[in-house]
Amino acid sequence: MRYKFMDPVRNKQGTVNSYVRRIIHDIPFLAYRFQIEIELAQVLTETNLRHIESCEFVAKGCYYTKRFCRLISGLCRHMTISAVARHFDLRWETVKNIDKAYLQATLPALDPSQLVDIAC
Repeated sequence: MRYKFMDPVRNKQGTVNSYVRRIIHDIPFLAYRFQIEIELAQVLTETNLRHIESCEFVAKGCYYTKRFCRLISGLCRHMTISAVARHFDLRWETVKNIDKAYLQATLPALDPSQLVDIAC
C-alpha cells in the first residue's frame, strides 16, 4: 500500500484522482508470455493537472518493462529486426521503435564536428 503519491513532473505530493490499470509485457518465462498487471495512481496536482505516477521498471508511456526492451535491443545486435519480431510475436515496427528508443537512451550523442572522413 502506498501512502504518498508523488507527481512525476514536479516531485511534489498530490492527491489521487483515480487508478489506472496497465498490462505490462515482460521477458518470456519457459516459452510463455509473461504479463504483469499493475495499478498506477492518477495524481491530481495543485494546478488541477493529472499525471500518472511513475514506475521505476517501466518507461513512461511504454507497455514493456525496461529489461524486456534491453533484451530486444540486445537481440537486434545479432539478429534482424524481423527475426526478433517473429521470435517474440511482435510487430516489426514495435521492435524497431523499442530498439531505437533504447539506443537513444543509452548511446551518447555524437558531435558532428568530431566525425572525420578516414580513407582506408
